[in-house]
Amino acid sequence: MGDGDFNYPIHLALAYLFMAGYLIRTLFVTMKLPGVVGVLLSGFLFGHFIQVEILESRDHLQQLAFFLVLLTAGFEISINDLKPYMIVLALLPCTLELVGITVYASYCFGWSWIEAAVMGTSLFALGDGLVIPKMAEFGFEYPALQVPRLVFTAAPLECSFALTLFGVLKGLAEPADQKEPQAVWIIILANVVRILATLAFGAAVGTASGYFLSHRTELTVPAVKVPVKFTGQPVEAFLLILAVALAAFGLGCEEEGVTMMWPMGFSPGPMLQPELLVIVIGSFFARAADAHVLHGIEGAMSGVWVFGQLILFSMLGSRTELKVFEKFWEVCPLLLVGLSCRLVGVVLANYVTISYRICKNPACKKCKARNEAKFWYDVAFIFVASLPRATIQGALGSIPMTERFFASSPGRKQVQLFIAASAKIYIVLMSVVGSILLDVVGRWSLDKISALPIKCEVLDAEEVAIVDSGGYREQDRDLAELRRQSSVAADSARDSSHRTTRSVAAIEGAAESLGYYELSMVQTLPDEQDESGKLKNEGLERKKSSTASLLAADPEPGAIRALSSPGRNSELHHQGSLQRLGASLAAVVSPEFVQETMDGLAGSMLQIRTAADRTMSPFYGI
Repeated sequence: MGDGDFNYPIHLALAYLFMAGYLIRTLFVTMKLPGVVGVLLSGFLFGHFIQVEILESRDHLQQLAFFLVLLTAGFEISINDLKPYMIVLALLPCTLELVGITVYASYCFGWSWIEAAVMGTSLFALGDGLVIPKMAEFGFEYPALQVPRLVFTAAPLECSFALTLFGVLKGLAEPADQKEPQAVWIIILANVVRILATLAFGAAVGTASGYFLSHRTELTVPAVKVPVKFTGQPVEAFLLILAVALAAFGLGCEEEGVTMMWPMGFSPGPMLQPELLVIVIGSFFARAADAHVLHGIEGAMSGVWVFGQLILFSMLGSRTELKVFEKFWEVCPLLLVGLSCRLVGVVLANYVTISYRICKNPACKKCKARNEAKFWYDVAFIFVASLPRATIQGALGSIPMTERFFASSPGRKQVQLFIAASAKIYIVLMSVVGSILLDVVGRWSLDKISALPIKCEVLDAEEVAIVDSGGYREQDRDLAELRRQSSVAADSARDSSHRTTRSVAAIEGAAESLGYYELSMVQTLPDEQDESGKLKNEGLERKKSSTASLLAADPEPGAIRALSSPGRNSELHHQGSLQRLGASLAAVVSPEFVQETMDGLAGSMLQIRTAADRTMSPFYGI
């Protein structure tokens, strides 16, 4: 590795990080390999000529990228979709893997329980960035199957559990900036208080932020009733929620062992747990915000996460040395023990929840029989879906080394290095092998489940309806429903506009016919004095103006009936006018409407004539 004293312009370093990292990532994706491995490779190469300012700020860059991981995990959790059996499926397998890794490291490596638990927490979580898109893909390929939706919903919950647990263990791991050790009961009490305070504060902030950003364009200054000039654009909402989450994250951070904003009081450390706080804010924001607002923010977040991913894994790769793979054979038994324990957990969780993963009829025998028939296929799918690892390992694996955990342990340096090395081996090995197994074995399991003769039509219809209604998350379904409503409204508006255009054309034709009639009526009157003629022409122009006003006020077919006053001359003139009016209408509206209009006009001729006399008498001097 380089010595880190390369002092070329930082602009060139950033250009390399973004350009080389993205191009190598794209090459790996093209070869159907995980893109994160390509970014790790570009970061490894960068480590040999890393720019000095990048080197000095590497820890801060990783922390900011880690913050994006937390916020993304929070957005992905759909609180209303979490059922008790879903929590069991999400947490039981990963907890057993954590226990297996912890016990193995404690007995085989001679580590303390805290050291072993920190390593297990850094390694056990699946890579949600790899798994969730694959579950969405499977969901549309196999819309009647339930198991892709279960994994889709459980994945962010597992990652959030890992991030939260790591934050709790951090207080027990004696980072170098911690002042002095505390009694165990004080530490436990402090963590309980911290978690409860974090949940309450995060729920309040997230809900308030979701409501505010969804209604921000409706705000006005109370005194003068002037609207507040929010743009209403997705990037604006993303900017604001990002600022809120960053501020919350800062409330729980410490600098050199000093709590900056909100200390616990009876125990060292902050009142709020920063990792959990960001996740809770994201989850409750997603629950409270309007669907289109959340979708716009997630779109902006996905663009920012491209940069976050490049920074996170490039910085991780820049810390990597080839000798880290010398520990491969030490990590392999650890990995196998952890995965074996997870497999046991998947079997247990699947068995415990088999009676709950049914349709709306709690006594449905078909559902239970189908769940029993596909039991091992479900186990195989859920297990291989947990194999891809990347994001959590990249975010947590280097923290024990950068924050110098286990200050009182004599072998802390070796423990820190081994945790970092294990995380990198997990990323390289499991992101590749796990993704391949998920694609092959996962698809095979779904094919086998689809071919089973035992089916519950009600449950299958429910799953298909979920996919058709927009996706596995409640937020996605709400957005799809909103789009459908908007589409229906737009179609209705187009139809209304088309009908209005036809009606206006009909009215214009009718008005033209009546205008010609009035003009011919004026021409057939005996010649009178010029003053009288002017009066008649002025009357005609006023009637045309009145017609135009009526058209503007009511451009619907009903207005045509109001325009059909035939004047004050003989029945012959009326009949001729009505014929011309009918010919104009027949060109643009249905024959039934024309017939109805003509019948109505003919049946009320005397009333119309009387009304016409009263209306036109001022114009004709009568």
